[in-house]
Amino acid sequence: MKIVVYTAVFNDHDDLRGTLNMNAHGAGHFNDRFVRYVRFVDRPMHRPNFQGWENIVLTPTDHPRRSAKEMKILPHRFFPDADFSLWMDGSFSLNYAPAWLIEQGLQDADIALYPHPYRFETIYDEAQAVIDCGLDDPAIVRAQVQRYRELGFPKTGPLYFGGVILRRHSPAMTEFNEAWWHEIQTGSIRDQLSLPVLLWQRPHLKVRLMEPEDMPTSIDPKGGSQGNPMYSRRWVTFHNHKQKEALCSPQPA
Repeated sequence: MKIVVYTAVFNDHDDLRGTLNMNAHGAGHFNDRFVRYVRFVDRPMHRPNFQGWENIVLTPTDHPRRSAKEMKILPHRFFPDADFSLWMDGSFSLNYAPAWLIEQGLQDADIALYPHPYRFETIYDEAQAVIDCGLDDPAIVRAQVQRYRELGFPKTGPLYFGGVILRRHSPAMTEFNEAWWHEIQTGSIRDQLSLPVLLWQRPHLKVRLMEPEDMPTSIDPKGGSQGNPMYSRRWVTFHNHKQKEALCSPQPA
């Protein structure tokens, strides 16, 4: 069983952290030699394996967010020999050994995700939040969600959080990944808009939500960049971004 845990830290957006938090559950009980920890960065590293990561240095681009999305969405291209992959945004660190997460988090599913921590309804709420917060071009976002309405995507439905994604590598998931990347290339860079629609279109894929008790229950909007976690639950810890971002909620219609 080959597992890849991977992330990307571009444009100095997050602090560089180790692969596992101290005393991570299961770290001494699972064989870690089948796990690769890969971190894509766009700045020189003094040591290629700094903090337990295999650091891959890429040339900076004019669109660091889109570059990071490509790696996030397409693990089958970057890790063709992997059986499983775990994507974590650069602000996350692991509290559990990756093999434990596959055994307990993914189980027999194709993909495991968190529900969105503070927007619980559907992509239409997410679209309004993206517009209100100035996170993408409103015209692009409105056109995309209108297309989803015309496809019949329901007004209520799941909204997933894209910061932590656990995937089984299979032909079906490869097709899903490529379709997801196409949506980002032709629409909004905010991948949480298209993720629920693509899963809805593929009922043959088994989706597992992370356990409710593992969901982040609060977010500190004041943030800070001192390395203190904004929330810490069973499986992962989220740390404040090095470059602070204001949290924003959609305005009433």
